[in-house]
Amino acid sequence: MDRKAVVAFVCCLAMVGVVQAQVQDIRTVLQTVPPADVFHPSGLIQGDLWVFDGRAGDVIDIRLDTRDDNNDSTSNLDPILLLRRPDGSLLAAGDDEVDCSRPPVCGFRCPLLTGVALDQTGVWSIAVRDFGGSGCLSGGYNLNVIGPQRLVRSLTLGLDDGTVQQIDIHPLQQKAGQ
Repeated sequence: MDRKAVVAFVCCLAMVGVVQAQVQDIRTVLQTVPPADVFHPSGLIQGDLWVFDGRAGDVIDIRLDTRDDNNDSTSNLDPILLLRRPDGSLLAAGDDEVDCSRPPVCGFRCPLLTGVALDQTGVWSIAVRDFGGSGCLSGGYNLNVIGPQRLVRSLTLGLDDGTVQQIDIHPLQQKAGQ
């Protein structure tokens, strides 16, 4: 092979690697959370904690949607989600960004985070919980995560109905009457 052919071949391989690095995947998981008004003895709010391996520069979308809790296409959950860095600090929070496919009986909407760029490498977490105090009790949800294939495949339920609220929710828009 002459030098030009080798350079062209190496460039071609590099481009294939770039394309592979940008492969996106989506994962939907089904789960439920307890009501936020039921506290753990420690005083922390209960919910679910999803964990995944993320790298600085990864870009992800996270959507949480409600499920039919009452057999009438309504939900008992007023969901929120918190995206925490590997160091435990809050990067993003979602609350009432989009309509839920099954409207919560308390009248609120579902969380959506789009185009979130991760700024640390390590084990990230998504805390899912009921907002609490809004007339909704608890319920089922669908969590959709879209991002790099290796990130999405690493998504696991790290804590089911455990104490997840260790971050103040003040960054979230305060709901009427809260």
